[in-house]
Amino acid sequence: MKKVKQTLKSHYPFYVVFVGAIVGIVKSYREAKQRTEGYPYGRCEGFHTLKEAQDTFNRHANSLRDPNAEFKWDFTAPPRGNNC
Repeated sequence: MKKVKQTLKSHYPFYVVFVGAIVGIVKSYREAKQRTEGYPYGRCEGFHTLKEAQDTFNRHANSLRDPNAEFKWDFTAPPRGNNC
């Protein structure tokens, strides 16, 4: 009987895609790799439980948000001529 070699990366039930086409939590290594392929800094990581994956993803998402940043509207209406 021939033994099939598996990579350690494919042993986890959940994966967090941090950088890729669509970020989030997926259930297969194949899907995680598909989402990161073609991205120069594509990154995914495997987790044993959904809670671990969710907690890590939430910490990562919160670390990217700048609490001091404020949204500012910058819009000036175009001048209206006599034709309007």
